[in-house]
Amino acid sequence: MDAEDATFSDTWFENADWTVSVDGLEHKRTGYFIARDGVGRQRSDGCWAWPMHMLEKSWVEPAAFVEAFGRAIGLFGLAADARLARSYHESGLAGFGPMDMVRPAAVPAVPEPALKAGSPEFRDALRRVAAQNGQRAGKRRAA
Repeated sequence: MDAEDATFSDTWFENADWTVSVDGLEHKRTGYFIARDGVGRQRSDGCWAWPMHMLEKSWVEPAAFVEAFGRAIGLFGLAADARLARSYHESGLAGFGPMDMVRPAAVPAVPEPALKAGSPEFRDALRRVAAQNGQRAGKRRAA
């Protein structure tokens, strides 16, 4: 399905936490909404704004967000790039590259309760996810 064939009620992608529709991304439990026209927004340092912002939230399950955001990027005709990979890396998700954002592999859920970004438990969960996807989780570089 492409954007020209969609109606406003069409769900293009759905996982346990997020839906992606012609309008944008929506978190199922909280109703938090990212409008389609803002998905590609970037900060002044070039990082993509939404991954940086969302991965700071305690209620965001990282793997589910990464999967939904990656699908949204592809469905909305945006290009995943090195700045997106840098955004994930600086958010503590160093094991994910730009193409993983467009065509994410099956990613296991991070154990409940939601993990705080940057915590040792969060980094351990990311390493497990990266290992299960045949990737290596890198270390966050000092600014």
